Amino acid sequence: MKFLDGVSTIRSLRGGRNEYQNSLLKLLEKTDAALDKEEANHSPNYHFGMEVSRTLDELSTEEQARKKMKIMKILYELSNDN
Repeated sequence: MKFLDGVSTIRSLRGGRNEYQNSLLKLLEKTDAALDKEEANHSPNYHFGMEVSRTLDELSTEEQARKKMKIMKILYELSNDN
């Protein structure tokens, strides 16, 4: 998986992160690997991602925006820390 700079991989971003950030990176890494292997339909991480998507769909537009901003903030901080 490539981040904003187009070069950094998830594995190279692990150092110096808190437990929550490391968990998120691990989840993204496993989901990305499953998609690369075309095993997404068997991956628990893929199903978790789909559940998150369905949950967001059930929220109001304003609440969706708040939740998405939280996710993007974490990912942005991770990409800038490297």
